[in-house]
Order: sequence, then C-alpha cells, then structure tokens
Amino acid sequence: MQTLLIIGTLGYAVTTCGYLGTLFRAQKIKSRGPYWCFVASSAYWAVAFPIGALSYQLCVGVRPWLLLTAWSLGMIFISLQRKFAIAAMGSFVAALSTILCIFALLVSSDQGRLVDGVMADFILWSHIGLAFLGLTIFSLAAAVSLLYLVVSHRLKTKKTTFLQAPMPSLETLDTLGHRLVLSGFPFYTLALLLGSAEAMRSGAPGLKLAYVLASISWLIYAIVLQARLTAGWRGQRAALLTLSGLVTAFTVVGLYSVGAG
Repeated sequence: MQTLLIIGTLGYAVTTCGYLGTLFRAQKIKSRGPYWCFVASSAYWAVAFPIGALSYQLCVGVRPWLLLTAWSLGMIFISLQRKFAIAAMGSFVAALSTILCIFALLVSSDQGRLVDGVMADFILWSHIGLAFLGLTIFSLAAAVSLLYLVVSHRLKTKKTTFLQAPMPSLETLDTLGHRLVLSGFPFYTLALLLGSAEAMRSGAPGLKLAYVLASISWLIYAIVLQARLTAGWRGQRAALLTLSGLVTAFTVVGLYSVGAG
C-alpha cells in the first residue's frame, strides 16, 4: 500500500518539476509534457484509488480525503488549462497535490478506519468531507492569487525572463480568485460549525491547536470577502490574504495527518 502511495506522490512531484522547468526557460518554447504528466498522474489515481480503497491502509483516518483532494485539484486544473492560459499555475497546483499525498503517507495506520468506529459518525464524516471540499476550492483560489502576484510583478518590473506565454488579465485573475473564495467559504464555514458541534457532543477537553488554526484560516477568508465589499480590497491585498489563509489551512491538515489534530 505504501508503494501505491509513493508512486502517486512521485507522479505529482515530477509534474511539479516539469511545470517549474517550463517557467524558467529562457526561450519561449511551448511544452505539453507537464500537462500530459499531470493527466497521467490523475489517471493513475483514478485507477489506484478504487483498488486501494479495498485496503485497510488506504481507509484509515483522513487519508482518503487527502488523496481525493489532491486528485480533484489536478482534474479541475487540467479542465481549466484546456480553456484558459493558466499553465503557469501548474507548478503550484501540482505542488499542493504533492503535499497532500505526502500528508497521506504520514497518516498513522493506528488511526480509525473510515467506515467503522468513530469515523463512521455522520457529523464527523460530514465535517471532514466539507472541510476538504472547501480546501480544494481554496487551493485553486490560492493558485490564482499566486499567478496574480507574479503577473503583477512582471508588469511592474517589465521583466520577461519567464512566464512569456499569454496570461489572463489581472482583472480576470482577481475576479476568478474572488469567486473561488466565495464558493469555498460556505463549505468551510459549515465544516467548522460541524466540527464545533462534534467537539461539544463528544466532550473533548481543552481547545486543540488545529481548531484554533482552522478558525484563524476561516477568519482570514472572511476578511478577504468582507474587506472587498466594505473597503474595496482587491488585487495584491486579497491575493496575499488568500495565500496566507491556505498556508494556515494546510497547517491544520498536516496536524490532522500526523494525529495531532
């Protein structure tokens, strides 16, 4: 089972390197290699996940949600890249998928199975599912935000050593990033509320670090949305906040993966 996970993780890692290679080429050369590498990695997981789902090792803890999120990120990006000039986002999206797979490798086999015990509880199951759905959307928003910052910097400095391919306008990237945060926020909010309800129902003592960080990430995304409406925060401010929100959310995922959540 570990071999299955390692192969999938390496596939995303190679894809990340491929996209990074195209970014830093001095020549304006179009390469479809990284794209097809992403397609191959996604196809691998489309087959490997159902096979691995029959194994206990895949179904423990949050591992299936981590792998599904990594796969979903890749599939959505592949679909978007066919329609929009967003290849520059590939390295970041593939890197996020790689990180999620690494988290999946770190999940302890001592954690409960997905289909029995405490993980079978409907409230907890819904909490985790909604949280990872929100995380998927926020990851894409962060990728768009990072591309916004890079393109904005290129326009200001007039440096064209990389990212020479046609890019969406800053307005398009800003609008897309906002819409993604707006789409993911309800799922993340509901996940946080269900997590609070589960904690109170189970009588868990103390306030866990993972829940504090999750609340901070929720607050960051709330600020992104509210400040846009009331203070007109757009562009770089919104992009930086969106990225910081994802870093905080991924810290939460890392804590849960190693059983410290």
